[in-house]
Amino acid sequence: MGQYTFAALEGSVTSETALQDPANRRITIGRDVIAASPLAGVITDTHFTTRQRLGRLVTFLGRIASDEKPKRLAGLGVDEATAVCVEPDGSAKLFTEKTGNAWLVVPTQAPERIETGRPLTFRHVKVIGIGPESSLNLTTLEVKKPVSTRFVTAADGQLRDEP
Repeated sequence: MGQYTFAALEGSVTSETALQDPANRRITIGRDVIAASPLAGVITDTHFTTRQRLGRLVTFLGRIASDEKPKRLAGLGVDEATAVCVEPDGSAKLFTEKTGNAWLVVPTQAPERIETGRPLTFRHVKVIGIGPESSLNLTTLEVKKPVSTRFVTAADGQLRDEP
């Protein structure tokens, strides 16, 4: 868990629903869950690949960026049977029973549109894949030996890879 969490006070939400309406009442964000400095400005999400949660994590980041404008903001998506263990200095390592990964999701700019009933517009969000051979520093948001790096854009209710 990070400083922020999806509270699910109104039930769960899918990526499709979140991207279509980022101000949906079902998107409830809990705050100040963990006070550890490496997790400041971080929101986590689990069952990441299996439940296709990248779209909703991008939406959560957009909502937090729009509502609070924090100095630092990142998402950390983690697969099933996988854990990211964080040390007090911010260094982190992934452990998995299977072939799970984690993803560090970092906005590079503010969202363009977050309005009730309208699709999210949020461009150039960096998604870095973290595997068992990777190392992550949550203090600096750096990943060494990433599994993958890409940028995505949310627009028209869809999440697309940027060319």
